[in-house]
This record gives sequence, C-alpha cells and structure tokens, in this order.
Amino acid sequence: MIDFEDDMSEEYINGYFEGYMSGYTDGVVDTVGPAPEPLDPFLQEMIIASFDDWVEEQEQRAGRFFCGQDIRLDFPFDDTEYMALWASHNCADWDLYLTIVADDEIETHALA
Repeated sequence: MIDFEDDMSEEYINGYFEGYMSGYTDGVVDTVGPAPEPLDPFLQEMIIASFDDWVEEQEQRAGRFFCGQDIRLDFPFDDTEYMALWASHNCADWDLYLTIVADDEIETHALA
C-alpha cells in the first residue's frame, strides 16, 4: 500500500494510480505476443536440420587477451520467427558452461 501525505487530493491520488496502471499496461501487458502455435513435425525436422547447417557455418573469432569465445543470438532460418543461440570457445585449458535463463513458456517451446 502506498502512503500519501494527508494534503494530497483525491484527484491527485486517482491520477497517480491511473498513470501507474497505464504505464504498466504499455510496458508489460501490451508487449505480450501471441501464444506459440504447435509446429508441424515435418517443419520442426526441417528447422532442426537447417540449424545443424547453420552451426557448421559459424566461425570462432580469436580473442586478443583471452581464450577466444563467442556467444550469439541469431535468426538463421531466413525469418524472424525462430531464434538460435550459438556459443563456442577455443581454449584448451577451460570448459565452456552456459546457463540459459528462460521462463516456463520458452522452455516448453524450445527445440534442443
């Protein structure tokens, strides 16, 4: 609960909450996209196969002061609907561990 000073008018308080809810709606509620649609099994297999080809085309960039590492988000399927994550390094002394943080909806629809 927000405590307002005693001299704040009812009009001010109502305006404050109206502005807050309007900003919340613009920034959170209105930015939610449509629900994901299930993929056709054939299309899913095509995407997975083309992802393998895309990964083969990626090149490791060399680092100057550290082992070369690279992490990219890209849209490799000639559209903006499916995004891919690519990560690699060329260090013989260290392993590459990725922690990917996503919500339940993304986890449900991820292809791995």
